[in-house]
Amino acid sequence: MTRIARSCWLQRAAGVAGLIALTALTGCGGVADAPERGPYALLLDGASSRSEQTQLRAEAQRQSDARKVTFTIVNVDRIEDLGEQLRALARSDVRMVFVQGERFDALLQRIAWEFPRQRFTSLQGRMLRPNLALYRLREEDLSWLAGWLAARVSRSHRIARMTDWGPDAMGRSGLPEGVPDAAERAFTAGARNADPNVIVVSAPVDVARIPALAQRDVDVVYAAVDPADPTVAAAFKEASMRLIGHAPTRPASYPDWLVASGRSDPALLLSAALTDIRDAVWRGDLERSFGLRRPDALQLQPSPALSPLIAAELQSRIDDILAARIQVAPAPQGSAGRATTRPGSGAASSLPPSGAHSPTTGPGAGEPAPANH
Repeated sequence: MTRIARSCWLQRAAGVAGLIALTALTGCGGVADAPERGPYALLLDGASSRSEQTQLRAEAQRQSDARKVTFTIVNVDRIEDLGEQLRALARSDVRMVFVQGERFDALLQRIAWEFPRQRFTSLQGRMLRPNLALYRLREEDLSWLAGWLAARVSRSHRIARMTDWGPDAMGRSGLPEGVPDAAERAFTAGARNADPNVIVVSAPVDVARIPALAQRDVDVVYAAVDPADPTVAAAFKEASMRLIGHAPTRPASYPDWLVASGRSDPALLLSAALTDIRDAVWRGDLERSFGLRRPDALQLQPSPALSPLIAAELQSRIDDILAARIQVAPAPQGSAGRATTRPGSGAASSLPPSGAHSPTTGPGAGEPAPANH
């Protein structure tokens, strides 16, 4: 080796050694920059159900204890307050901002665009960006089954879905006017799969409205209410109506007015996102959805008193959804800046009546089926 070649080789070796040393020092002094080390922030939608907020708070506390990370939890009631809260967190030292709910989608996407170096995760939203990921439960699967079951057992051919979307008694607003959510469309689609002539009524979640629904000959209601609540039980028994409930836990018993109980666990989304962060899987512009294949996340449990024939038909519908013979909603677009579900798709009239099966149903026919993890 010539003197010049030896000199060049030594310079390169010294450069590599210096780079290794610098990397090691950066790793020692900059561990706080690693997203898996936190701290994190969780913004809760004050308009969501109390049970969902409780589940997410409990999961954040559990993850904080298990991973030794700090969680800042903020409850936001009004969309007007969200921008200030999000911008403050985006400028802070938090390494991930988790935001609950679809109601905040538009503003969350805007803030993610303003702060491209901050990471955001939407829990149950619809929007994506290069620094915004989406983790959601396929609530539309549960709504489709609830709509199917409500129409199947209804004698009056009039059913209702009580939802917390839209203006309620406290003046909170939901989705933009005229844009139904995917779960609402799925409920109607499932109902008309069982009974093409069924009439579907929508109302805010409020047991005080049960008598008014009964006056409209509604005899089955799907609502995110806990069957164990004495107020709920009294309202349904007095109105001689039947309920398909939606509670965080399985009912201890199924009285004759309870047809079935749905269960969804949004805490699984927070846990899955944190696991992906730890495993370096998390990235922006990514959607992960959890459906009926994960009964710990999403399931509809029928009453033991349900007719064996109807119970078997219900299981057949579940199998059809899992096998993509029934497509509850179109596949997500997965593009930054656009909703992962398209308003106006999944029309109820496009699905065949109960008993008719085809490889593809609905306006989404021919599209790839949504992932059901």
